[in-house]
Amino acid sequence: MLKQTSAHFFKVVSKLYLILGIMLAPIPEAIAADDSRTNAELLQEIEQIKARLKQLEELVHKNADGVETAKQTAQQALTKETLVTDKLANGQIPLGHTNLSFSGWLQGTMTWRDHNELASASSTNFGTPFPKSIAYGVHELRADARNSYFALNMKSAEVDDVKLSGRLEVDFQSIGSNTTQNNNGWAPRLRHAFVEVDNAATGWHFVAGQTYALTTPYGNQVRSDGSPSADKAWTMLPSLPIINVGQLDDIGPAGVNSPRPLEFRLIKTFYNTALAVSLDSQIVSWAGNIAGASPVYTGTTLSSAANNQFNNNATQNLSLSTVPDVLMKATWQPDPSTFYETFGIVRSYRDMNGTTNLTGTGTTHGFGGGVDSFIKLWPGKLDITGGIGYGSLGGYAGNGIADVTFDATGKPTVVKEMQGWIGVLAHPSRELDLIAYAGTEHSHSAGVSGTDYGWGNPNFLNSGCAILNGVCNGSVKAVADVEVGAIWRFYNGSFGHVDFMPQITWLKKSLFSDINDFAPSAHNVAVDLTIRFYPY
Repeated sequence: MLKQTSAHFFKVVSKLYLILGIMLAPIPEAIAADDSRTNAELLQEIEQIKARLKQLEELVHKNADGVETAKQTAQQALTKETLVTDKLANGQIPLGHTNLSFSGWLQGTMTWRDHNELASASSTNFGTPFPKSIAYGVHELRADARNSYFALNMKSAEVDDVKLSGRLEVDFQSIGSNTTQNNNGWAPRLRHAFVEVDNAATGWHFVAGQTYALTTPYGNQVRSDGSPSADKAWTMLPSLPIINVGQLDDIGPAGVNSPRPLEFRLIKTFYNTALAVSLDSQIVSWAGNIAGASPVYTGTTLSSAANNQFNNNATQNLSLSTVPDVLMKATWQPDPSTFYETFGIVRSYRDMNGTTNLTGTGTTHGFGGGVDSFIKLWPGKLDITGGIGYGSLGGYAGNGIADVTFDATGKPTVVKEMQGWIGVLAHPSRELDLIAYAGTEHSHSAGVSGTDYGWGNPNFLNSGCAILNGVCNGSVKAVADVEVGAIWRFYNGSFGHVDFMPQITWLKKSLFSDINDFAPSAHNVAVDLTIRFYPY
């Protein structure tokens, strides 16, 4: 189109110059010799020639303006049609109007535990056995590569200030039906799968899919490209390639809420603040197990409505509630070295009709909230981060404290807990990060009525905890842990970088006291040695 317009313009200009050449050519001698015309007639002819010249000049300018307009229109059209390949960064490949890039790592981890949790490497949590368990007296050594993960990142061209991006991320932390330690047939697990719509001009953003919930502190992460957390750009958008505070999988200290539900999130960013609201698939942890297997009751055995969150395992049930969790969050960054955020959550719990030995059913609502912060005490060298929370947050932390229980009438009753955590991150050099975290959660009793119901009921017997290999699964009152580790990038070159990541974890969990004032507790120590290769 642009070439055709240019050719037409040059044809028009050529004709105009031909006309001008003819009009301005020397007057023939015959005409010059003819002096029979008066001066007035000659002046009139000159004025006519000037008027004609003016018309021709206007015509030339008009055609020139048309050509320029056509040129600009063509350039705009070409810009809109230009593939994103013109703006490719290192490691990106084009697919239509979208850039694709890859991220992730290959990892091998060896874990030693003082007490055997019968768990895979990089999965140390509060599943530690109690002292009278046979497993408690046996050390444990595990090694695997299950925490290797792969992510496909998608980013479109920006059209009318709108940009689309997406992320698909999997690891191998799931367990297939035929998986054993010997055949290493680990099943893939979906970590993230979401699409993000960003409007840079208005500051509105929309996220739909599975990713970290708004309860996750976004001030506690180290970029997965290996740069220290001091380089982190604060945002509530989940598209940055990040790892959580725990170097191994998503396990951070107690008190950190980092689930990945399916959600629909709307965000509005301002100069140094952001507001967000999200509707999330429920993550519910109900107290009690089917057939009263735990805890052990002093009276009638009862069956709970064990409607836990779905985890791709046939032995787990879906949450019964038809209302999603509603989350809200606000962030504020007054200066480049200080970041604060606060979140709130509204939840709905519904019991099951016909629950065995219960006289009624019902629905109740739970609430929770928290505050997290990140402060660069010495920018580029020393950071401190931490937060507190309170309310119905047990399932979001996933450390053994329930979200909800039920009383003697069958009515769901919210289990409230207090959370707190703190972290210190030092960056002696570009190749080394030193990390230390500590956290705790403390739950309150709930729904206690009679001898058989509720969370933390003193009539629940903990006597099995004092018997060799006895049942010891009473209500968890508190958990606490301390993590100390490092990230050493001992190779960092043009082909990626390789990190050595040692970590030592100490943890403890305690149960509520029973009617005999017996409150058992258990602790564990784990040492993780990890080699991680970032090829991208």
